[in-house]
Amino acid sequence: MAAARRRARPLLVEWRSIVKADGSGYCSMDGNTFRLDMFLERLRRDLPTIAEATPSVRHSPSQRRRLANGLVDVLCKWRGGFYERYY
Repeated sequence: MAAARRRARPLLVEWRSIVKADGSGYCSMDGNTFRLDMFLERLRRDLPTIAEATPSVRHSPSQRRRLANGLVDVLCKWRGGFYERYY
């Protein structure tokens, strides 16, 4: 989440994320649509590698990479849903 926040700041995208004690989380982003698309592309490219390199005793590097890919996939599907209403 810190990596996403660092990448959002220069693009003028407002990124908020909360991870609760039970493991659930919430992410929101706000900004110009073109900047949001650039931000998501950067996350898609960088976040799995960052997650893999982050030390953790609970998960292996491959599990962390899969988790980051899953998060980026959900965010990109959410963002892509805005384009599906136009024919």
